[in-house]
Amino acid sequence: MRIIKLSPNDPDFRTRTDVDTFFLRTLPDREPSGQFLLTERGIGSDGISEGEKLLFTYKGECVYQARASSRRMKYDGPESATYPFYFCVDVPSIEVVQGTLREIGLGPGRGFRIASVPLR
Repeated sequence: MRIIKLSPNDPDFRTRTDVDTFFLRTLPDREPSGQFLLTERGIGSDGISEGEKLLFTYKGECVYQARASSRRMKYDGPESATYPFYFCVDVPSIEVVQGTLREIGLGPGRGFRIASVPLR
């Protein structure tokens, strides 16, 4: 499982409402569907596997879980200077979750990888 911290500094995640809009509307409408853009210092080339479970957190709260439908790939779209990579989230697998990592029994030292990366 990969835990991904969403940053309120990212334009897509300024508020909790923005986060919900991103997961429920933006991701499904992207081409390819579920495309998450990554910065250069984002997840490494071997850092995510197709089918891997993803847990997204925002301001210390778990907000969504899903599965990856791809590995990290090269992005050559209009924002590639800022976001040179992406991976895809399996949109039908997206589910709302609630609670902190501690409340749901997850976190560092329990075999979970945490990625604190700017995503878009």
